[in-house]
Amino acid sequence: FVPGKNRFLFKPRLCYTHPGLESMFLVGDFGVKMNGNSFILTEPVRELTLGDWKDQGLPHYPGEVVYKTKVSIPEMDKAAISIPEYYGTPAVITVNGEFADRLLFIPDTTKLLRLPSEFELRLTITGSMRNTCGPFFKNKSKISHYGPRYYKIQETDIRQLEPYGLFSA
Repeated sequence: FVPGKNRFLFKPRLCYTHPGLESMFLVGDFGVKMNGNSFILTEPVRELTLGDWKDQGLPHYPGEVVYKTKVSIPEMDKAAISIPEYYGTPAVITVNGEFADRLLFIPDTTKLLRLPSEFELRLTITGSMRNTCGPFFKNKSKISHYGPRYYKIQETDIRQLEPYGLFSA
């Protein structure tokens, strides 16, 4: 990848037993800016803020993103950590590098934990293959389950992606 205009030319050999490609993936250390169904490669994404990954250069990213912060709380016997809005597969909370709990629902709260008065909190959110592999062209983005029939539906020409990321803390 060189700054400026780049071109990727792909000439497959197709025949009647293999009429075409279903998907092709470009993998690497870069960001992606979406404009409808057009994509522009950008510099790699190194830091995220609250909000959707797709708006921050990672629209198709299925991997892990770690959000971390230093926390100071009054001394207490036990406390719970609440994450009001995140989207992804189950999220993992660590306190000072040690596993604390796994969150499954939005919003969700950890079990009661023994927490020091100062600690590093890490929230790991993992995407899924939904924004990588689809289905993309069904109007309703939030669907409770996906199956083969959803890949045949084309209700829109604009690629529909699920939100992923930490939206409020």
